[in-house]
Amino acid sequence: MSFRRIEYIDFLKTLGLLLLILAHVDGPAFLLQLRCFDVPLMVILSGMLARNSYRRYLAKKKPEHPLFDRGYLLKRIVRLLIPTYIFLTIFFIIMATLGKTYTVRDIIYSYLLQSGSRGIGYVWIILVYLLCAFEVPFLYKLSLSSFKVVFCTIFVYIIYELMAHYHIGMENILFYSIFYYAIPYGILTLIGMNYDELPKAPKRMLFLFSMGTFFAILVLFYIKTGAVKNMAIFKYPPRIYFLSYGVFMSILLIEIASRKHLQVYDNKLVTFIGKSTLWVYLWHILFLNLFDWFGVLKCWWIRFIILVLLSCVVTFVQNAILDMLDKNNMFKSWMSVFRG
Repeated sequence: MSFRRIEYIDFLKTLGLLLLILAHVDGPAFLLQLRCFDVPLMVILSGMLARNSYRRYLAKKKPEHPLFDRGYLLKRIVRLLIPTYIFLTIFFIIMATLGKTYTVRDIIYSYLLQSGSRGIGYVWIILVYLLCAFEVPFLYKLSLSSFKVVFCTIFVYIIYELMAHYHIGMENILFYSIFYYAIPYGILTLIGMNYDELPKAPKRMLFLFSMGTFFAILVLFYIKTGAVKNMAIFKYPPRIYFLSYGVFMSILLIEIASRKHLQVYDNKLVTFIGKSTLWVYLWHILFLNLFDWFGVLKCWWIRFIILVLLSCVVTFVQNAILDMLDKNNMFKSWMSVFRG
C-alpha cells in the first residue's frame, strides 16, 4: 500500500472514530441517523488494510492451514484482545475506586465483548474486528470479480437475512455473538479486501445497488409508517437497511477521499488518530462513564468535544511513554499492545 493510500485511510478511520464517539453522546436525531455508516465504514477500511497486511504476512511465512492460520490470528488477538482486556481491567478498577460497582455478570459479559444491556457495552466492536480477523485467511482467497463468489455471497446473505427476520438462534448468546456478527461484517470485510482490485464497473454497480436498496427500503418504511425509520434499530443484528446505507456511504467517501490531493490529509492530528484508533476509542469509554457517574457535561456537543480531547491526550501521553521506553529498549517485546 502506498503512502498516499495510508494517508486517506487514516483520514477516513479518524472520521469513523469520531462518528462512533458521536453515537454515544446522545446528539440530535438527524445526526445520529446520518452517522449510521460508521461501523460499516470502519470494517470495510479494516478489510482494505487486512488484505495488504495478510499479503505481507504470507510473504514472510507460509500459512499453517489454508483456511485457519494460527500465527496470523494470534497476532490479531494480541493486537486487539489483550489491549481491550487491559483497558477493561483498568476501567473496573477506576470505577470501583470511585464507588461505581458492577455485577459479576456485567464484568463477565464485558470481557466477552457483548453489546447492549450485557456488560458495559461499547466493546462489542472489538468482537467484530476479531471475528473478521478469523475470516481473513479464507476471504483472502475469494475474489468479487468471480461470478461464483458473488453468487455464493448473495446466497449466504439471503440465508442470514431470513434467519435474522425469524430470530433463529438469537436466544443462544454464543451463536448470536458469532453468526450474527461474522456473516454480515465478514461480507463487508470481503468488500474491503477486494475493493482496490475491482474494476470501475463493478464498483459502480455495488454503489448503485446498495444506494438503490437503501432508498427503496427507506421509502417503503416511510409509506408504511409516515416517518423515516431509525437505522440504529436494524444494527443488532445488522440488517439490509443498515448495511446498504453503510456500504453506499462508505464507497462514496472512499471514492471522494482517494481523489483528494495528498496534502489534504498530511495532518499530524489525523495521522495520530488514524494510527491510534483502538486506544482513543477505549479511553473514550472510560471518560464517557465518568461523565455519567458524576452527572457532568450534559450538553451533547460539549461532551463530544471533551471526550475526543481527553481520549486523544491520554493516548498521546501513553504513546509518548512507550516511545521513551522504546528508546531505552525496556519491555520492548510486549509493550506494542499499548499502542493503537
